[in-house]
Amino acid sequence: MSTNTANIGARVAELRERLNMSRLDLQDVSGIPAYSLGLIETGERSASTLELSLIAGALGVSVSCLRRSDTATVSPLADYLSYALALEEFLDQLAVPSPGDQERAAPAHMRG
Repeated sequence: MSTNTANIGARVAELRERLNMSRLDLQDVSGIPAYSLGLIETGERSASTLELSLIAGALGVSVSCLRRSDTATVSPLADYLSYALALEEFLDQLAVPSPGDQERAAPAHMRG
């Protein structure tokens, strides 16, 4: 087990616990089996890039937050806002309309 793998696992566990989530809760939100989450949290196996992205999204933080080693400076809300802004920019690049845009684009008779 590498130090980085152990640090990421500890970070995942810390953030999950701060949010009062069980591994089953995180499984439901991330789609990653609780057993795999346990192995990742204990550093017994590393998480793939996709898994890190899914876990970060489920915890409301950026992937870079999971990779940091300074646990004292974790700010889930700040990281979530950064993540949300980055996601919005990414979706804009893909030309994916936001929910508000879809409502405005709908014909008047279809609006709720």
